[in-house]
Amino acid sequence: MVIIGILFTLIMTIYFGVVVFQGKFASKVWLENIENENQETIEAAVQQAFESWRRPKKNDNIPIADWSSIETMEIKRVTKEKCRVSIVSGPDIRIIDGSRKQIGNTTSVASRSAIMLAERLFFEVPFLMFNELQIDVYELPTNSLSNRKCVLTTQINRNQANATDWDSFMNEQAMSQTLLSWNTKIRHDNIKEVDPEINAILY
Repeated sequence: MVIIGILFTLIMTIYFGVVVFQGKFASKVWLENIENENQETIEAAVQQAFESWRRPKKNDNIPIADWSSIETMEIKRVTKEKCRVSIVSGPDIRIIDGSRKQIGNTTSVASRSAIMLAERLFFEVPFLMFNELQIDVYELPTNSLSNRKCVLTTQINRNQANATDWDSFMNEQAMSQTLLSWNTKIRHDNIKEVDPEINAILY
């Protein structure tokens, strides 16, 4: 029995040693590819992070509408230092006392989602540390995707990110202050058109 135990321990030690070695080797390859600006690897890193965000832990402070918006994220363009993505937002509608009620409009959902997504892109993408982000938020289309309009576009650099209160999305006033501290354009009352291509960080 003692010999069996020793053999089992030895086998497990070798197994975990191989796993750790493979993990370190894979990480080294990823870092080298990113340093060499391998586009496929950079996009894969963002996509892997995105997939992990699609399975959020239960958090009653985050409305379903916001998570639904984040889950629509698409990469427009990404480099080692910059990342531009788009998401789609709709109004915050919840079931209250058995009835559907609108708690917030599309702009509110777009604002909250943009802040939460920015935090994740800056701090939760493996092997990448972006210096600048652009998030374009489009309204949930009623007819076809070609008719969707931009509700909000915002650009953030890392210095601004480091100074941001990332819980500000939970408070309307704090949320507005955060967006104002970034380079943000918002469509108001369906009148002002927002063009995310003007001075975009990536095309």
